[in-house]
Amino acid sequence: MNAYTHILVPTDFSDPSKKAAQRAVDLAGRYKARLTFLHAVEEMVLYDEFYEPMFDNMVEVDEVRMNRAGEQLAQLVKDLDAGDAHTEVILGYPKHVILEYAKAHDVDLIVMGYHSDLLSRLMGSTASSVVHHAECDVLTVRT
Repeated sequence: MNAYTHILVPTDFSDPSKKAAQRAVDLAGRYKARLTFLHAVEEMVLYDEFYEPMFDNMVEVDEVRMNRAGEQLAQLVKDLDAGDAHTEVILGYPKHVILEYAKAHDVDLIVMGYHSDLLSRLMGSTASSVVHHAECDVLTVRT
């Protein structure tokens, strides 16, 4: 079995994803792998009763949310002492962003937290979708 060379850590900044991030940092050190932290910001569009967008400034709102996510990622990397880990904030649906990023950037391991609450089980969690569709190994870390 070959060593992992590029580990992707998708995070939503929850406790399970922070626990997974710590595991990823440990694995990256063990395998001397590149480490990328990723956060997907879902587009927000609110519609009125005529199905017209309610706000004209949603692009600016998304930019503010993306900037804030970038700050949180930088703080997470610092808190975990993850060294020169790369960070990415991408606008899109998390399941798709994670899978597309992993495929496009030769990721060979995705390490992510797993929410085992009832709503996640009923609706299908992001982690479950990634496990079923990723073309690389996926390690889910439970709380």
